[in-house]
Amino acid sequence: MASPPQLNPENSNTFVDLSGINNSLSHGNPYNTLIEACESATHIQARYAKHRDTRNAAQREKFTSPDFNGVTLDPVLYKLVNPGHLHMTALEITFSLTAPEISTFIHQLSPAIPAITDYTHSHRARLVKPMLSYDTAAIALSFVPAGEAEDGYSYHHLRRDLYDLATSTGVEVASRYVVPSAHLTVARFVNQDDVESEGRVDRGKVARLVQRIEGLNRELRERWWPKEDGGVREGAEWVVGQEMGLDCRRGVLWYGGGESVRVGKGF
Repeated sequence: MASPPQLNPENSNTFVDLSGINNSLSHGNPYNTLIEACESATHIQARYAKHRDTRNAAQREKFTSPDFNGVTLDPVLYKLVNPGHLHMTALEITFSLTAPEISTFIHQLSPAIPAITDYTHSHRARLVKPMLSYDTAAIALSFVPAGEAEDGYSYHHLRRDLYDLATSTGVEVASRYVVPSAHLTVARFVNQDDVESEGRVDRGKVARLVQRIEGLNRELRERWWPKEDGGVREGAEWVVGQEMGLDCRRGVLWYGGGESVRVGKGF
């Protein structure tokens, strides 16, 4: 049996806001900073797109650099037989706490959980323009908030409101990062097979991996992005809360595990 992969500390992937918005100056709800800096849904979409495009460009440069020394392996995922379901996190309350500590959070948050999980039933936000985003640790399917005139209430407004609902109970929201991103992770690296041959980085393999991702993104743009007239192909948009509401979960959520505290009603 192969030995578990070792984490490569040199390949860190920090979550930095690349939209041009300075969140370090925000007080209170951090999601207000971007909203206050944007005049419309179109501008909010542009900020999300700038963050996504800038990050992908930086990762492409990292992958294709002569100094690239391999991907960041996930030794925990390597050990999992059945990784959990795909999910997108609208709001992370806290992380890396013990089960008793999480129980305390849940108890304090409980008065607001029904309102939080049902919120998308009456506050509907569209996500569009799917694209693969990637770094040396993972590949994700990402979206940006819709930017049409009728999209005055965006996914970023939803995140802002969920933050307010959570903190109204006295809970302190301690998310690891607050960046303009709407993504669900679809793959993580558990070995170096995609970028190495015979124990060494294979520049040809790396180039083909990047080219494949970029090729898929071209297909996504052609088939699933809005048309020039603003029309959206059926199935090309994600209305958050459709079919089921938000899922308040606890436990080992990083890998799609854990358990539902409450699932909101869909439409």
